[in-house]
Amino acid sequence: MPLVTDWLMFGITAIYVIATIFICRANISAASASREQIAESQRQFEESKRLECMPFLQMELSNEKRRADFSIELKLCDDNVNCMFGSMVKLKNIGNGTATTIIYAVENHNLSCCEVDYPPINAIMNGDTYYVMLSCRNNNTSILETTSTIVFQYDDLLGFSYEQKVILHFKGNVLLWCENDLPIYSGSVEAVH
Repeated sequence: MPLVTDWLMFGITAIYVIATIFICRANISAASASREQIAESQRQFEESKRLECMPFLQMELSNEKRRADFSIELKLCDDNVNCMFGSMVKLKNIGNGTATTIIYAVENHNLSCCEVDYPPINAIMNGDTYYVMLSCRNNNTSILETTSTIVFQYDDLLGFSYEQKVILHFKGNVLLWCENDLPIYSGSVEAVH
């Protein structure tokens, strides 16, 4: 009889060992799924926080007679043409956050050139408006339509970086309208350094 009880105890122990192995594997899978869920929740929280503080720069035509806060030079044709004209636009932040460390690049589609500069302001807070004189060089006999793009790069106060394009549509020496693209998230400042 002791031999039967020994085998019975061995069988029960083997079943407990196998059950314990399955329980351990299930716990490891559940812990891994929980870690992934926590990481996804953290990512969604950070993305939500980023969107709440995202600046959105909008440029639009202005008919107001006032002095410009700063100017941006646009070359719509080569340097040999001396016809200059100006168009006043408003640059305002309609997003929830502040845009800081602003730089811009002016791209001319006809000349395949690009010039990079920065405005004389350090930040544009939510609701701020700045008046910008677009100083343009163009052929005064031209009635052709042309476009020029201003690409803004800026950071928000949380250290996230954005790039945003404004396409300026001209007909001859007249700025017809400004087409504002959505800001594109380009990473965080900490990730770059």
